[in-house]
Amino acid sequence: DAAVTAVNKAHVTGASFGESENNQSGAIRILSDAVSFAKAHYNDSVASFNGANLGVMIMNATAQGTFESYLDSTGAHIYAADIDIDNEYQSLAEAKSTQPGGGFSADAVSGKRNEANASADTTANGGITGSGKIHTGSIDILVDGSGSKAIADVDGKKVEASVLTIGTNHAAADLSMNQSAYIQGSGIVNANGNVKVESRMNDGEATSELGSNGGGANVSLATANAQEAHAD
Repeated sequence: DAAVTAVNKAHVTGASFGESENNQSGAIRILSDAVSFAKAHYNDSVASFNGANLGVMIMNATAQGTFESYLDSTGAHIYAADIDIDNEYQSLAEAKSTQPGGGFSADAVSGKRNEANASADTTANGGITGSGKIHTGSIDILVDGSGSKAIADVDGKKVEASVLTIGTNHAAADLSMNQSAYIQGSGIVNANGNVKVESRMNDGEATSELGSNGGGANVSLATANAQEAHAD
């Protein structure tokens, strides 16, 4: 199994900048940039034998993450040229079960279960909050989780056998992303320039694949129980 829990936060809380609209600080930039990546693979070599009993292969990859980038103005008075808040991240989980890796040949083969589970679960936020006062030029807020993926793959290979019993194959991929970009709170925000609040979630992918253990097979007797795949 492979599991990772990532927490990445960048924030400014309760800090004042500048003295007046005529005496501002420079630009304020707050950036959180992170990747949560879990990878679980099994890939056996080519096998050749007279009797074989392939055991249970269960690959689990879980990538979890909490990512934040924000400005909290509570208790502060901020005079800044511009404010730029970015939260950019990817959550990646990949589980692959291959048994055996390049195929096998045998007189009697019993495969119990191949299973691959991939789960990517993240929460990401970015913005301005608080009860203070902000005077600035432009405001640019971006939360971007593009490219996050969950991939589960049970890979079937070439089989040559006189008796073949295939157990259950199961592949599940789950991609869960909860993100928000915001300007909120009870404070005062005065912006003389453009204000952009953007939340991007492009190219997210949840993929579940099952290969056929009998693909390209040469068998005289074969029984197959169940194959299951789902992606959320």
